[in-house]
Amino acid sequence: MVSRPAGARRIRIEELARLPSVALPTVSWSGDKLALYWDQTGRFELYTLDLRTGEVRQLSRGEVPRAIRAGFAWDRSDRYIVFAKDFQGNEQHDLYRLDTATGRVTQLTSDPTCQEYPVEFSPDNTWLTVLTNRPHPEAPDRPGQLNLWKLRADGSEYVPLTRFAFPVWGGIWSPDGQWVALVTNEDLTNLKNRDGYVLRPDGTGLQKVFSIQPGSQDYLVAWHPDGRRLAVTSDAFGVRRAGVLDLRPGSGPRSGG
Repeated sequence: MVSRPAGARRIRIEELARLPSVALPTVSWSGDKLALYWDQTGRFELYTLDLRTGEVRQLSRGEVPRAIRAGFAWDRSDRYIVFAKDFQGNEQHDLYRLDTATGRVTQLTSDPTCQEYPVEFSPDNTWLTVLTNRPHPEAPDRPGQLNLWKLRADGSEYVPLTRFAFPVWGGIWSPDGQWVALVTNEDLTNLKNRDGYVLRPDGTGLQKVFSIQPGSQDYLVAWHPDGRRLAVTSDAFGVRRAGVLDLRPGSGPRSGG
């Protein structure tokens, strides 16, 4: 039996359940603000925290989803945040843009049959990479797998970048906007396998750049500011380890090393 220290107050389960939760803290591109979901009102809303002054502002008033796992993305101007929201918990997410100055919310996509998850705005702020299972234009009648697309910042154009049989993760832009990094599996005999790839923003030039061994889960995590290196993780050695991948020719093995 565990005894309580003298003078300690008994905390009821109801009190613990009412403690507010914070989720998905994300720093703005300028580095001076933090956006986050916070349920201090009884439901999750989107807030910003000014990292210089400590000021907290509530941005949303019920527009964001109750289940916030689909995430959000800052645009490069730090003026807008794009978030995903489903309808009454059906997990078929559309994308919405929230103006952090005015609080105005604009719906960018409307398709009740597919999931859409915002990833990252391009360096020129023109495109947003999105993970979605909407059908490919060349096979509009077939159910889609979760693949990488890009959406114009105003929602006016949607372009598929990949067409893999297995789900895609990532979609992060190189600092110069010339490459997009992603992770997927092309090994149809090993469902655990994950490899890292880069491609051009028009969907061409796909290259596998990070694959330690068959069956390992090898992830591209973030670009280095120089655009030549990537932070990576791999479980090829029994536990997940972090490292740096150099994309320059002759810098070392990319696949099978």
